[in-house]
Amino acid sequence: MTSEPPAGKDWRGNGWLTAVLPTVIWLVVLWLVGTSQVGSLTVFFVLFFGFVAGMFLVPFTYHVVRAVRARNPWLPFERQPWGRYTFMANHRWQTPFRAPPEDSRTTVGLVFRYVIWIGAIAAVAYPLTLPLHL
Repeated sequence: MTSEPPAGKDWRGNGWLTAVLPTVIWLVVLWLVGTSQVGSLTVFFVLFFGFVAGMFLVPFTYHVVRAVRARNPWLPFERQPWGRYTFMANHRWQTPFRAPPEDSRTTVGLVFRYVIWIGAIAAVAYPLTLPLHL
């Protein structure tokens, strides 16, 4: 029995869950830290970067958890049973991230893929820390 959904749309394609909900949570965190920091520019800043960060962070986390459960670190970069790739390798610009055949996979290639994705997520999530004045 597999935990994969059948072909078609699943929850990760829902913008409310992947981007809006984390952004709302971040706004609540800002409000709890101090209402004086929540100005109109800060709200716009958090909404914009929170949306972008959520679009990357939530699906990335989901696929990493899937890979850990399956004990297959290449899983986020492999073709899914219904023929499509995950968001980490689906677009034509992301073809270098697709998993090569099993006989030519290397640890360096796997580490490279994860480092690039973690760096991209860090780059879009870093601006969210600026309103906190850490």
